[in-house]
Amino acid sequence: MKALHFATLMIVSLVPASGAKLFAQVPPPQHVHYDKPPASAQPNPGQPIAPRLQNLGVHTFPVATTNRKAQAFISQGVNLAYAFNHAEAARSFAEAARLQPDLAMA
Repeated sequence: MKALHFATLMIVSLVPASGAKLFAQVPPPQHVHYDKPPASAQPNPGQPIAPRLQNLGVHTFPVATTNRKAQAFISQGVNLAYAFNHAEAARSFAEAARLQPDLAMA
């Protein structure tokens, strides 16, 4: 019991009497998912927006298109979105829209 009183006394003596905070209030760091370079907003005409990536997964999202490349980029975008890589998923969907502008799902 004396040890408990001694420990309590030691803790109380460590607390400043002036009421000063023991720990500094540090704001949390700002989290940024993706820094978009200024040139990426204006793709070159006719140039691909996103690369075709391999071995991302087996998820597919069939859409009403006969353009196999556009379908591949839609499925790539779904796999990237499932992997929480939203910036690359958006680029994949944009590439599908570039390949077939009337594709509503892109």
